Parts: sequence; C-alpha cells; structure tokens
Amino acid sequence: GNTPLTIATYQNNLYLVKYLIKNGAKIDHKDYNGNTAIFIAYYHKKYEIFKYLFHQGANIYLTERYGNIYSEKYLLNIACKENNELIVTYLIDHGVDINKSDIKGETPLIISCRKLNTFLAKYLIDHGANINKKNKKGNTPLITA
Repeated sequence: GNTPLTIATYQNNLYLVKYLIKNGAKIDHKDYNGNTAIFIAYYHKKYEIFKYLFHQGANIYLTERYGNIYSEKYLLNIACKENNELIVTYLIDHGVDINKSDIKGETPLIISCRKLNTFLAKYLIDHGANINKKNKKGNTPLITA
C-alpha cells in the first residue's frame, strides 16, 4: 500500500520526502500499483522529487511477477516511449545504462526510432547507444525506424 514516502511524493512535498529518506524510509517500497516513489514522481511530473530520489539511489528498473507472467519497467525506456526529452537527457547525463534492453529486447534507441523522435535518437547515438543491438524480433534501430 501507500507509505508516507509515496504519499509525500504524490503531494509534491520535497521537504517531507527528504525528511523521510533521511530518517530511514525505504526508497524502493512499492505502492499498491507496484510503483516506487521515483516512478510516481515521474508519472506525475514531480521532477524535483524525481531528481532527488534518483540521486539518493532509487531503483529505475523494476520487475514484477504475477504468477508465470513477468512485467518490467525501466524508466529510461518509459521516458523514450513518452518522448520525454527532459528525463531521457537527464538520465543519460547522469550515467544510466543507455543500451539496457527490456524484456522484449527493446533499447531506448529502438524505442526512439519507432517513435520517430530524431532528437532522442541522435542524442542516444551521440552518447554511445549501440546502433546494431537487436530486439528479440531481430530488428535493429534502423529497421525499426
């Protein structure tokens, strides 16, 4: 369920988020939807809280298991799917894995090419994205575009 940290994040209360983290709140505790505070901050555009949680070591890659079905969330891929250039550039500038694949083998570059976002595709390539990495269907970013 919700925790004081997730509630403070929903309420955009950075002061309280900092206080809770400083006093031992579990930064990666999941709410009833399986989201942690950093995912809540992302989805609700609470970017100052997002940045704070990121720098405190919040996990930006989550996996869920529902019986035999696995689900995963990688914030960089989500931001690419949503054409969120602000968060994509922020995460890359702060060293996240630019070539990490999701469960379908999708990389941030493949997603950006599919979304026809030339700014993000160029940015990812300029920062070391592997242009030859294939997804599980065998498609490269060029084929995807």
